[in-house]
Formats: sequence, C-alpha cells, structure tokens
Amino acid sequence: MASAAAVAFLRRRTLLRAARAYVRWVGKAVGWWTVAYLVFWLVVFVASGVQLALVPAAEPLPAELAALASAALAAWLALPLRVTVPPVHLDRRDLVRLALAPVPPRAALGYRMWVGRGSAGLAGAALGGAWSLFAASFLHLSAPWAAVAVGALAAARVDLHWLRYAGRSQRVLPGASAGLAGALLSAVAALSALTPLLSLPLGGGPRWGLAVTGALAAPGALALAGPLALLACAHLAARRALAEAWPPRFAPQSFVLSQLRGLRSLELISQVAGLDAGGAYGVERERLLAALHDRPGALRPSRSLRTPAASAPVWLALAWRAASALYRRPRARWAGLALQALAAAAAGLAASGALARAAGSPGGVGTAVPGGAPGLQLGGPATVLVAGFLLAQVAAALLGPEPPPRLAPVPPAARTWGRLLPALAVMAVAVPAAGSILASVPAPGLAGPGAASVAGLFAVALTAALVLEKYSARTGVSPRRFEPQAVAAVVVALPALLLEAFGYPAWTLLAQWALLAAAAVVDV
Repeated sequence: MASAAAVAFLRRRTLLRAARAYVRWVGKAVGWWTVAYLVFWLVVFVASGVQLALVPAAEPLPAELAALASAALAAWLALPLRVTVPPVHLDRRDLVRLALAPVPPRAALGYRMWVGRGSAGLAGAALGGAWSLFAASFLHLSAPWAAVAVGALAAARVDLHWLRYAGRSQRVLPGASAGLAGALLSAVAALSALTPLLSLPLGGGPRWGLAVTGALAAPGALALAGPLALLACAHLAARRALAEAWPPRFAPQSFVLSQLRGLRSLELISQVAGLDAGGAYGVERERLLAALHDRPGALRPSRSLRTPAASAPVWLALAWRAASALYRRPRARWAGLALQALAAAAAGLAASGALARAAGSPGGVGTAVPGGAPGLQLGGPATVLVAGFLLAQVAAALLGPEPPPRLAPVPPAARTWGRLLPALAVMAVAVPAAGSILASVPAPGLAGPGAASVAGLFAVALTAALVLEKYSARTGVSPRRFEPQAVAAVVVALPALLLEAFGYPAWTLLAQWALLAAAAVVDV
C-alpha cells in the first residue's frame, strides 16, 4: 500500500501537473472554443457519412469479402515473431523514479497499460463500427456486434504484445504466467490460422460463432464469446506478468522511446513554426532507433566504402554518403530492395507502353497506336501514377541520410545529383533486368520493352526521383514518408492526366521529357 500511495503521489506531481500545463497551452495557442467548433463539424460530417452509408446497395458485393476481412483481422491479431519494443513505456519524469524504485511493475505501469488498452479499444470499436455499416450496405450482412468484438481484440492485443515482449526479454516468464502466456499465444496462433477455414460457410451460420473474428458476419451475441474470453485471459496473464519483475531492457528502451516522442513533438512544432531543421532530426532519429533495436552496426559500421579525397567536389561526397548507407545495410535487406526496384521498373515499363494493350498484338511499344506516332504513348494516368509512386519509394530508399541544412554552403544541384547518383546506378541495373523478365514471360499479349519504353521509364523514374529529392529537401520532410512520395507520383502523372483529358495522348512521352527538363532546371 505504501508503494501504491507513493506512485499515486508521483503521478499527481508529474503527469497531472503536465496535463494542466498542456490544457493552459492549448487554451492560449489554439483556443478551446476553436477546438469545440472543429469537433462540432467533425461530428456533423461523420453523421452525414454514416447516413449515406446506411443506404443499402442494389447489387451486393461478393460475400467472400467477409472471409478476407476475418483473415486480415486474425493476421493482425497474431503478434509478429520478433517483438523487441514494449507496447507501453514510462515517461521521462517517471523513468528514474519508478523503473529503479522498489515497486512492482504493475504499480508503475498500471496507468500506462489502461491508457493503451483504452486507446486501442476505442480505435478498434471505430473500425468495427465502420465494418458494420459497410457489411450492411455493400455485403447485405448483419454484423451488429463487430464494434464490440474488434474493440475487445484490439485491447487484448496490447496485453498479448506485453506478454510476448516480456517473454522474449526474459526468455521465460517466472511462475505460473509462463505456462498461461504460452498457452494463450498458442491459442491465438491456432485461431488465427483456422479463422479463414471457419469463415468459409458465410451467412452467419454457427461456424462463424466459433471463430474469434466471427462477429464480422454473425448477427448473434454468441460471436462475442471468443473476443471477450481472449480479452479476459490476456488481461489476467499480463497482470500476473506485471506483478513479477521488470524485463531487463525495459528501462533503457523506455528512455529511448521517450526521447523519440520528444523529438517528434519538437519536429512538429518546428514545422508548424516554419523553422528549418535540416537533417538533424533524421540523423538523431536513426541513432535512437539503432539504440532501441540494439543495432550497434548502425552507429559503428563494420564496413565502409573508400572515402573521397578532401579536394573532391561536394556532389561526390554526398554520393559517397548515399552509397555508404546502401552498402552498410544488412544483406537480407538487399534482396528486398532488389525486388522492390524490379517491381518499380516493371511498373514503369508497363506505364511506358512495354505491355501490348491489344490481346495477341505481336508488337510492343513500337506498334502504331491510333492517333499518334508509334512508341510515343505512355500508359493511362492511373498506370503512370502507380508507377511513379513505386519509383519514388525506391528512390527514397536509395537517397541515403538526410541532406545537410539549407544554411550550409551546398549548391542545390550538387546536393540533388550527388544524392541521386546511387539511385541512378541501381536503376541502370534494374531496368534491363525487369525488361528481360517481362520479355521471358510466356503469355499472349506481352512483348519485350523497346527503346521508346526504356526512354519513357527513365523519364518517369528521373522525374519522380528529382521531385522527391527537391520536395523533401525544401520542406524538411523525410523522403521515406508518404507525403513527398505522393507528391512525386502526382507530378509524374500530370502529363498523362492532362493530355488524356484534352485528347492528345500521343504527346505524353514528349511532355514527360519536357517535365523532366523543367524539374532538372529548377534550382531548389
């Protein structure tokens, strides 16, 4: 009781005081009347969307979509094989005082666990409610308990995540919780594997009630038995595990996670204020993530390329940084990056016209197209958009570390072409490989890529890479995020979209090269 009272006193002195300061800051910086006004219109828009979704469709979609949703939910519920990060962590104010204090983990982490369960449960309930509306309108299936079931599964997943993390950190959980946690995780894995089979007979039959995700299609309350039982077992097992001992790496990982949260808050505030942080946030984040996942090679590389001379130009030094970051990656990630580059190159060749549109057509891009010269027509705007997004993802993975701050004496052209040099080298290897793979596919209507298709691919790839690098360097947003990749894809698809709308699709390739020249000339 004394330890619980001490923890409660510390919470009041730290968290409640910080919450009161945050409330005062929001009232002065934003205004609570503004927040209430935005919440009001959000509720109005959500209510309007729900009202529109309640109108049933005339032709229902295939009911097998419920089985796919059930399998996806079960796969999300099954924890990954390697859980190295805890689902909750102590705040910086609590770390030294509670992680090193002679109190049980349950007294220190009880508040955090309840907050995590509540947040996950609310998010799962919202997702389940959206599924209920979708199933009733487009699948003609009744799933009134989906919100409760998905919320319970999401809350249970927090406890399962903690059990898996603690079990991996300590190898075995002491006491009776080891057997209970092992049996619980085995049951979750078995149910995740059997759910698609149990879900095949649709229509809300009794087999749906046996599955953990049965509430996605079963109208009866019996479908809640599995999720609620799983939630109760996971909560009891996590409560028992929290009463025993701290995992060995929990305290340092909590410290790193709190630093990452503070870094994200500082980055958000600086972006709102219009300040330029350069590459400091990206470099510091990489160091913190390396310390979080215990990757010493990321901080002290075991292999490196030969450094350029001191008199080398700036673009060569930046190219060495990007190439060294690619060279120091684990070899297991090279295979994934190679597959990603091949997929992006194949999508770019498809957008460039390497696939013959007419079934049985013997020619590829050299085949004459109605209303234009042979080989000068890219794919449709949607194809170019997808290809641009995939190519931007590959370019983001090859750009290397974050660029130096804009205040540094680095010419924009040297920064851009130096960071893009490894990406161009990889693309020069991936394009012929993707072309040979497409040419070797024994299917009717497929043809090997010609010179025009390869030229179109290079135009699309260079445009996507240039827009991605310049936009991320200008705004300070990491190129690995969705925003700069989406902007690059939209800019790449503009010629195909506009010329298709105005009725001149034959000039798309020439417009793509003109857009590439404009992107290369802009000095940003």
